[in-house]
Amino acid sequence: MKIMTVDLEEWFHTPFFKGKKERYYTHTVVEQLLDLFQESNVKSTFFIVTELVKKNPEILKKIAEAGHEIAFHSYDHELLFQKHPKQFLKEASYSKKLFEDISGKQVLGHRAPCWSYRAKNKWVPKALKKAGFKYDNSIHSIALRHKYDYGKPYYEDDVLFIPMPVFDAKFLNIPPGGIVFFRFLPLRISEFMFNQAEKDYGYAVFYIHPWELYTPPIDLSSIQKTIKYYNFSFRKDTMLKFKYLINKYEFFSIEEFIRSTEK
Repeated sequence: MKIMTVDLEEWFHTPFFKGKKERYYTHTVVEQLLDLFQESNVKSTFFIVTELVKKNPEILKKIAEAGHEIAFHSYDHELLFQKHPKQFLKEASYSKKLFEDISGKQVLGHRAPCWSYRAKNKWVPKALKKAGFKYDNSIHSIALRHKYDYGKPYYEDDVLFIPMPVFDAKFLNIPPGGIVFFRFLPLRISEFMFNQAEKDYGYAVFYIHPWELYTPPIDLSSIQKTIKYYNFSFRKDTMLKFKYLINKYEFFSIEEFIRSTEK
């Protein structure tokens, strides 16, 4: 099964742009993304930063009304391993209730910012359970220190952990669903790796940030060249490749994936 996910955050939430002048813009492109998904019959899980919802609660309503899953992506996009357990529990519980009150939907899932869940964060499963979450999708190939095989879902403290499947390139584990690799690699190679990951693990997860598809209001001349190249190169081609992918294949939310495994 192919899964589509969106990390709904502002461009300045990413570590590359910390300290830049804050100018909210994501709410101006969400409808474009929702229209794109509707045209291609895509169902997605939107992992949303609470700060964004508090600023523009209508965003969450529109996503829910379009039939997509609502999930939690931290309160302020601070890395998970930098959070105190009590602070995380407080923010997660508050955000879950806020999201459910606004959307009228049950919120089941969590994804840590920048895949910042590590094996040493032993408090996370219990905190997620206490806050009422049913699954986590934070384990990524960049977190190679994690004690589990990140290609296989597992339960801990009654919370289902769904890692990101990888393409085994022998010398490197590549997350083919990440839009960075998708942006830099030729389409056929990205498509092959994504399909192979699905074949190997039974599912594959694609993830995007709106600012990776729709250019945010940033003065690019003020950004370091390497960071600018990494984040903003090949943008036009990326949108074309993304449209090709979602028009060719059927994509589901994580909630739908979990239901399919329970049948």
